[in-house]
Amino acid sequence: MKTNLILLFILFYCVACHNKSNKVKNVTNFEKISNLHPLSDPTDLKKTTNDVNLSLQKINFQNKQRDTVLFKEQNDDGDYFLFIVTQGKQEMTLIYNGNILNGKNFLRGDKIIIEWELDSIKNAGDDEVLDYVKRIRKVKKIEDGKLSLYRKEHNKPIEYVSNKEVDNYSQHFINQVHNIVEYVVANSKAETLQRVLETPNSTLFYSISEIEKANRMYYLYHISSKMDGQLKDIQQIYQDVERASLFEYDAVTDSLVVID
Repeated sequence: MKTNLILLFILFYCVACHNKSNKVKNVTNFEKISNLHPLSDPTDLKKTTNDVNLSLQKINFQNKQRDTVLFKEQNDDGDYFLFIVTQGKQEMTLIYNGNILNGKNFLRGDKIIIEWELDSIKNAGDDEVLDYVKRIRKVKKIEDGKLSLYRKEHNKPIEYVSNKEVDNYSQHFINQVHNIVEYVVANSKAETLQRVLETPNSTLFYSISEIEKANRMYYLYHISSKMDGQLKDIQQIYQDVERASLFEYDAVTDSLVVID
């Protein structure tokens, strides 16, 4: 009888130790993940384990932030609406709901105030994966950028010159290039361009081609104006096909200068 009691006690003890071990293991795994991905910067946090996701969903993201930034662009072509801004040399991508802008129209370079907070969303195409993102809650323009001012001060058209034999660009792409050209014109300090802008009844043109330079492919945008009945190049803008970075061509040094 005494032996049976001892065996029963040992059995209960082993079961309790096993449950405690499992609990400690789960907590330890979550703590390791938290240490690898601190909540101060959880943008890239992605885990597929159900237990971990359930634990992460309980975290309270009450950390609203308010920043003054410059608007760069919106991208609504993917699974989420992206709102891209810059602060100094740093670029930040946030997501937003379709109605958060309420008809607001921002142009590149506009100074804006954004209120945002960290939020969790399910990864598109995989409901078991959580992404942690910066989500816009409020946005307000406080100052026009140079492009906004340019549109208010100048009514000169910028026309697209197409080489119909080789051009097969979509209207959407041409519109994007038009915005880039207009932004460059608004921010340029080139004397030739300034003279064109000051000349009544003058018209600016741009064309699109593709070129390889230093083993990279670029879209090349020629900005020109009609002078003495002929188109004369004013500026050449390069856009990296893969990275979408913008550059101004410096003919003196035969180099590309980054455009902010």
